[in-house]
Amino acid sequence: MRLISFLLAVAFFLNSCSAPQEISTSASGSRSYVAPGYVKKKYNKIIVVAILQDNAYRKRAETSLVNELKSRGFKVIPSIDVFTNEMLKDTAAMKSAAEAAGIDAAITVRFVASVTNVADESHVVGSTWGFYGYTYGFYTTESTTATTGLVQLDFFVADKIGTQYRTGLPFKKSNDIDDALTEFSMQARRRLVNDNIL
Repeated sequence: MRLISFLLAVAFFLNSCSAPQEISTSASGSRSYVAPGYVKKKYNKIIVVAILQDNAYRKRAETSLVNELKSRGFKVIPSIDVFTNEMLKDTAAMKSAAEAAGIDAAITVRFVASVTNVADESHVVGSTWGFYGYTYGFYTTESTTATTGLVQLDFFVADKIGTQYRTGLPFKKSNDIDDALTEFSMQARRRLVNDNIL
């Protein structure tokens, strides 16, 4: 019964975007939601679910967070190894797959917002003398873009209904998506540990 409640909570989360109403300062000082009465414990198996449309990015995001958590001794698996995209829409299929995998907690991550900043810089590359003693400069302009996003991270457990923890983390997109995912995964692990969730 607890597993059914857990899977219903995850399925409900996958289909809703509403934020929890109670925000408090967590153990690390971050502004995160922690469910009243949540107590940190050791989990047998945690599944990481990246809610992304593109399976290639979903796999990369899940694998990055799984590798970071595994390197710190947590027992985690990526959802792409357990749930197909079709299963994410079918609670009964998720339930049977989760039971077979022995899952007792879930971490979900969802990209919720993005801001792109563009900066232009002009540089004088050289100059030449022109008519009447005027100097003409040769300029080059370089444009740089920086995109920062916000990723919502939720934590669910099999024996409780609803989100036990929710926080937002920055995601700094760069030319190398794997570097950005590694940085995000380290931030996510630190936040989960410092807030006494894991």
